[in-house]
Amino acid sequence: MRYDLRMAYSTYNYAKAQLRDRSNDIRLLYVKQAESYDDPLRCHLNVFSLDSLPRKFFTLSYCWGTKLHRKTLIIDGESLEISGTVDSALRHVRRLKVRWIWIDQICINQADWSSAANRSC
Repeated sequence: MRYDLRMAYSTYNYAKAQLRDRSNDIRLLYVKQAESYDDPLRCHLNVFSLDSLPRKFFTLSYCWGTKLHRKTLIIDGESLEISGTVDSALRHVRRLKVRWIWIDQICINQADWSSAANRSC
């Protein structure tokens, strides 16, 4: 089954976390704490220049998979559809009290292919 990523990730307004300098800026996701594993995932998306990154952050990249088992992530009060594997990873990260994480599926605007091309490894 083929999956069009541009359609899946168009719900979050990336203008709130606009990259000022595409060659020097990245987005990092701040994971907010919760009382339990099953609480909704709530996060904040911040823009950092490469010379002012937080001292400690984690990265996650993975295989896209299918659109089965989609979940919702709340970023700055707006919804973003994510894969079930990213949902699970974020829940574990939150439990480990990791605050900053870079995840390609979230931190790269998948609807803006010029942005994705600039950030792909």
